[in-house]
Amino acid sequence: MVAGTTLIASAPPATAAPQVSVELTAITITGEGPEAEVALTGRVSNPTGSVVYGIRMAMWRSRYPVESLAGLRDQTAITAPRGLILPRGYVKITEQDEAFAPGASADFTLRASLADLGFDQTGKAYPIGAWALGTSDGSTAFDSVGEARTVLTLPGDPIPVTRLVVLTATPTKLATGLFRNEDLRAELTGRLDALLTAAAEPGASWLIDPALYDEVSDLANGYQVQDGDTLHAGTGQAIATAWLQRFRALDQAAGARTLFGNPDLNGAAAAGDEEVLARARTATEQVTALAGLPLIAIPTAGVSTQAVGSYLGPQTPLLATNVVTPGAHQSAASGQVILAASQPHAAQDFAGRQLALAESVLAGPAGELRLLREPADVAADHAATAPWQRPLRLDALLAAPTSGIAELDTEITPETFSRWQFEAVADLEQAVASYRQLSPDSTIPDEAAGLLTRAVSQAWIGQGKAHAALIEAIDDLIGPQALEQAVHLDASPRFVMSARTSQFPVTVTNNLSEPIRVKVLVETDNPQRLRIPDSDVTTVPAGQSQTITIRPEATANGVAIAQAWVATESGRRLQVEPNAQITIEMTELGFVGWVIVIASGAVVLGATALRIWQVRRKSKRSDQPAESADEPTVVIPGAGDD
Repeated sequence: MVAGTTLIASAPPATAAPQVSVELTAITITGEGPEAEVALTGRVSNPTGSVVYGIRMAMWRSRYPVESLAGLRDQTAITAPRGLILPRGYVKITEQDEAFAPGASADFTLRASLADLGFDQTGKAYPIGAWALGTSDGSTAFDSVGEARTVLTLPGDPIPVTRLVVLTATPTKLATGLFRNEDLRAELTGRLDALLTAAAEPGASWLIDPALYDEVSDLANGYQVQDGDTLHAGTGQAIATAWLQRFRALDQAAGARTLFGNPDLNGAAAAGDEEVLARARTATEQVTALAGLPLIAIPTAGVSTQAVGSYLGPQTPLLATNVVTPGAHQSAASGQVILAASQPHAAQDFAGRQLALAESVLAGPAGELRLLREPADVAADHAATAPWQRPLRLDALLAAPTSGIAELDTEITPETFSRWQFEAVADLEQAVASYRQLSPDSTIPDEAAGLLTRAVSQAWIGQGKAHAALIEAIDDLIGPQALEQAVHLDASPRFVMSARTSQFPVTVTNNLSEPIRVKVLVETDNPQRLRIPDSDVTTVPAGQSQTITIRPEATANGVAIAQAWVATESGRRLQVEPNAQITIEMTELGFVGWVIVIASGAVVLGATALRIWQVRRKSKRSDQPAESADEPTVVIPGAGDD
């Protein structure tokens, strides 16, 4: 029922706690020019059980259009300034003395012309809403008992809209052919299936994470899933192959790539960790199938800051959602390209749809960029598509001049990784270096940039337990403890040296699935008495054992305690504690003593034989007669004259 304005003032009534619920469901414009009719439809209900009489619904509006994105977003806040009640008509829901019973509801439609509303500019968005008025005693002292608000868009020239579908997922890959779980397989038949369909729509553009492409390609080649200490065959090979075929059929001119894994750029910038960006760039370029696509970086949670811009450098465009100046293609003061993306709004929410349309209008000729990360975002985009919007592909957007300097909302602070979490990943990088030295032919170190970038992906922020589990899984793959458990050294606990130098065998066992190159380092508690040089470098095949010879050198008799480690070719020890403790007894000088004894015995025997020979010779000469009286007599000392 429509009545006059005798009971309703043109100024807003006093604000009170809402007693009824007001929901707007549609807004339409019929006709042309100032006389075009605006119809605002909705529903009023009494879910609180309050006693309210004489419910009337009235239209309110503000004649001052929204001028900025920040101002537009403020319209969703209940504290935003209201406009004035339209001074022409209202809709009566109940009579003045009739209660609006608890649980009751009623539909309403409020109508007014553009001239009545005072909306006379195109290319603008105007605040508009519905007010529920009523009393608690059936009197004429009407007060506000509920409200709802939205924005009405009056488009002018066609607005360019770039619909950018983001193809990314939480990382699950550990190494080539090895995944932590089957989550990606499920995504390929669910969320990523819907997003790929949206990316193939006419006029759509897309942005893919190289980490996702790498993982899907690996699934398509066959893979295994780690389940505790066991492995089982993955089941998503055919699904991944089909998804890849569809992706490769997309319009490549409409596509771009992100940094590998979408690392936490904001957190890395705050921590001053330059290696995060360096690893991400390396991993990005390793996905050669996407090398021809433009590169666009996404800051953490889409929040761009001056610090992130400086960290990234001006050569890489940033995709940001905290830009308050309208226009899809802007620039920072440094000259860095800023792609300003609008916030997604719920498709089923009427107010969200109106805000999305208003954002398009505010963007004007500079255009709007809609970021579609989830299937719900795609549905919201479809709901907020209007005839006055025209599709603009990403390549055309990047080729167009920037519309101005981007103004950032600096009050938005995203959650990031802590400094110690970045340090944990840096420790893993040291482990990768050890693994590279241990197994030079392994592909795992070559994949280290991707593996460690996955570990700082934005997808893990806010998932403390899941992120800790990922770090543990990487550590179990290449970390010091994993290598310590996978490589063993066995040796006899006691050796006896019977010479100044000797040779002793030790055995190195390799439980890894790849061959390793190692040597054995030995330290003694008395290096002046016993020195043991490093062994030769030896290749130990995967899953096998190899004997390695150590060559101790002694300088004195005694006993020494030796400790042995397995080390890489460069001398990096694989374990903190020694693999084996060996007691070495040095008996080299005892052996020399025996040589002296034997030599002395030989001298004694030789001297005795000589003496016997001399005595026998003398006796023989004494028994012969003298040939002449003049011949001299030899006197043997100690002989008698008998």
